[in-house]
Amino acid sequence: MPSHTIPSGFIKLYQGIPGAPWDYEQWQAITGVRRGLFHQDPSLLPSGWTPQAAQDVSIYFELFANQRNEEQRRRFAASRKSVAQDNVRGRAIWRDFILDGVKIWDVHGIISRALSDNLLHPFQHMKANKLRELPASFHMVDSLHAIGGALFGEQALDDLGRLLQPLREGTLIIAQRASEKIRRDCVKTMNTLEKYENEFKETMQKLQRGKPTAAQLNKLIRRVAEWKSLVAQWDDDENVAKVADAEADLQTILEALGWKADETFERVVRSKRKFLGVSKFHRLAGTAEVAQVISLFESSFGQKDDNTYEDTIRLARIPFGEPIEGADPGVEIEYGMRTGELTRNLGFTDKELPYLFNEVRHINKRTFWDKDGPEFFANVNPSELAPMALHWHQHAGVHAIVRKLTNTTREFNAPGVLLADVVGLGKTLLTLATVAFFIESGMRQDSGKHLPPLILKQPYISTLDVIPDLPTLIVCPGTLIKQWLEEIHIAFKVDHVDIFVYPCNKAARYNFWKPDSPFNTSNQPLRRRIILASHSALLSDFSMIWNKGLAGPKQIPWDEPPFLPRAEIRRPHTLFGQKYMFTVIDETQCFRNYGARHNSANAIYKQSTMRIAATATPMQTSTRDGTSMGRIIGLPYFFTKECFDQISTDSAELRRARAEMVGEVGADNDDVLDCQVAASRRLQARFDGRLLRRTGDSLDPDGEPLMSLPPMTITDAVVNLTPRELKYAKLSNEALENISSANARGISSDDFYTTQRMAATFPRPDPSQPIPTFASLEEWEPVKSTKIDVASRIVAHLCASDDAQMPKFENGTVEYPPIPTPAEGTPTQTRKILIYQEFTVFTPLLVNILSLRGITSVAVNGSLGYDQRAAVVAQFRNDPDCRVLIVSKVGTVGLNLTCANTMIFLDQQWSSAEDEQAYGRICRRGQEKPCNIIHIYAADSIDLFIAALARGKGTMLDAFVTNADGDAQSKFEC
Repeated sequence: MPSHTIPSGFIKLYQGIPGAPWDYEQWQAITGVRRGLFHQDPSLLPSGWTPQAAQDVSIYFELFANQRNEEQRRRFAASRKSVAQDNVRGRAIWRDFILDGVKIWDVHGIISRALSDNLLHPFQHMKANKLRELPASFHMVDSLHAIGGALFGEQALDDLGRLLQPLREGTLIIAQRASEKIRRDCVKTMNTLEKYENEFKETMQKLQRGKPTAAQLNKLIRRVAEWKSLVAQWDDDENVAKVADAEADLQTILEALGWKADETFERVVRSKRKFLGVSKFHRLAGTAEVAQVISLFESSFGQKDDNTYEDTIRLARIPFGEPIEGADPGVEIEYGMRTGELTRNLGFTDKELPYLFNEVRHINKRTFWDKDGPEFFANVNPSELAPMALHWHQHAGVHAIVRKLTNTTREFNAPGVLLADVVGLGKTLLTLATVAFFIESGMRQDSGKHLPPLILKQPYISTLDVIPDLPTLIVCPGTLIKQWLEEIHIAFKVDHVDIFVYPCNKAARYNFWKPDSPFNTSNQPLRRRIILASHSALLSDFSMIWNKGLAGPKQIPWDEPPFLPRAEIRRPHTLFGQKYMFTVIDETQCFRNYGARHNSANAIYKQSTMRIAATATPMQTSTRDGTSMGRIIGLPYFFTKECFDQISTDSAELRRARAEMVGEVGADNDDVLDCQVAASRRLQARFDGRLLRRTGDSLDPDGEPLMSLPPMTITDAVVNLTPRELKYAKLSNEALENISSANARGISSDDFYTTQRMAATFPRPDPSQPIPTFASLEEWEPVKSTKIDVASRIVAHLCASDDAQMPKFENGTVEYPPIPTPAEGTPTQTRKILIYQEFTVFTPLLVNILSLRGITSVAVNGSLGYDQRAAVVAQFRNDPDCRVLIVSKVGTVGLNLTCANTMIFLDQQWSSAEDEQAYGRICRRGQEKPCNIIHIYAADSIDLFIAALARGKGTMLDAFVTNADGDAQSKFEC
């Protein structure tokens, strides 16, 4: 029997409890409709509604309710006529409003994530019961309370945490429509997995029988990457093992072609031994096309990390971490201390460094850890070395953290600190110096040597009077693993600590903890071992031990979830089976939301004697984020019912202020801002001095700002692709369905979108074919990539004269202002530009097109050795004819490139944190010119969706789901 549609479900909600769910804070936050449906003030009606439209909808609601029975209501609501043709205008207005809104508000995604969080998702049911299809008996009634709580919040729940009875019928209608889509996704995913597996086997057989070509290898790499990303949705052991074996085969082939993995590239462990002949691939080694094959492989299978799709818009107006009596929070004592006093208290060397730190660093980032490191530094030119140094604010930061983590008496407390310095102040080096301090102090204790004065004064860590002989764990986004490893190598003396990169692959993680593993057979004491793990690896280990479901709606949501069956057997083979002297979580804001991520951070910190949570953005969406930071560093108050009640009270006060608000928050609406500020300041006081936050405007003891930066302008440039390109770059229905299904469950992994992202960069009929070299712009024009072409034109325009103004972007086109004519002579041409290009397989093409426009460019990427990289950077800095440096992720870390003041993003990075790291290459100390950042997005492609994931829903997501022809909307079913 036909069922009601989603628009009818929302009428049922509204009539079940008058005003619901539009009066509920959570639904208001999701939809942006904050004053109900029928406000008397026209400016406060839902977006796009007129008073007449509101009246028409109200009449339709009455007509709907007055139908004789449910079947009559269903038929009455089923009309698909347009507003102009429908004799009941409100019916069409309401239908279009809800169906468009459901897509923009991501209702199906919220439902699917709620099911996953509560272990109610059909995928989870199928996996647990080893089913290939969802049984007909599976229904959504048992899920109503989780769905209602996720969509409408606590106001929609009764005292038992269940959905209010009058809301159940309408919610069930909405849930059933979501269930129909989920059911189709389940069947389609299973069929596609089987198809990918068969295609891989057939391709491998062809390669073994014939003469392999670069095009065949490119196609194979792309297919395995797509297979792997789909397995992320159906991550049962059998499918994970199959795709791991396929990836291992690819690695074997690539090694035969001359590829060498660096230490951050994860080796795949086979589920079983498999013979693979590689002799036929040797003949391709050394050919020009092989470089493209290797670049494609590294782009598809390099170190990635997952990200959760959520609103990451920051509330920059809410102060948090404000100065206290003129001193920044956390360094009130250190503010009056000079460097010498700080370093004496810390027992640092006469070079004002921890003993474990190197005293010099190489200007081009060569380190003693390199294979030829000792030989290189024995013969290095002294002009290539610079002193290793910490700034005053970093010395003060280490001193403050040590002071907060230690006590004068033996007393239980939470030895944790929230390090919330803004980007650019060097949190990584500060953190490493703190870790080095405690490692060295422990060594001194063991050997009976004199301890640092600060430890003598405060000898206790909580109830301990010794620094335990345990390793340090550093957890960061997978995309920052390489950066952290590089910083550790630059800072620490070689052979004084051992560093272990923790794998993401399940089998490799198991092997990491075996008795004969490198970690367990290291000659270093445990205290001198450092484990570097990704966020996703931590979460994967957590999911092996704990039930990932959220706490019940009326429980405290951060309560530890129950153990899974046989959890204690698996625990020793995870990060949670080891205790740690120190645990650091970088980019801690990723763990702020209730659920498995937040619980995993709390759980790993319970294994740790001391902890640092590092984030430049401790509050992103609400003051509730700050309470999550307090729990993560272990402050008792933030675990209490009192804290939970205060969050509820603050939310109620904010709702009241918003209900009384006229217009937007601003000078005339101080009540809303006052509520936010009051909650933030009350929250800061609860941190009991465990918050450390400095900004660029913070002052050193001489009254100078810590960091003075020039103004920076960021431009989002959306460009229209040609009809030819759209045939290949526009997301197919299959791609849209896969992305929607994965994102709905919170599976938003970087590698999931690699194929689509590369298609947006250079759309072409067969992306497996080698990329040609073009002899002229005329040859380029018929097959050009609009993104690459626009980037090259922007560069040519800006390089024509230092006085050239920035291009203007409007409606998918680019306008280039006229070049000013100098009063005399020729225009100066000294401007230098960085271009970020994640997919290095396209770098030779970009260099080619820039050259055709008369621009000399060079590139750095992960395949270059240190010496090669240094030579390229030196050429860019010093050669006046070299105007452009093309950088990949490796080029966004650690390089000082203030010789440039313009940066163009041809490919989009995975997170706003990575963007900020990249901006810091040009907008940093020493930059004297205003900086310009241009992000180029291809309209109707995956680019806008990636931008939405990186920066929050905002306008980017709206553009993605509501583009003009509506095709992208097909991924949602209503």
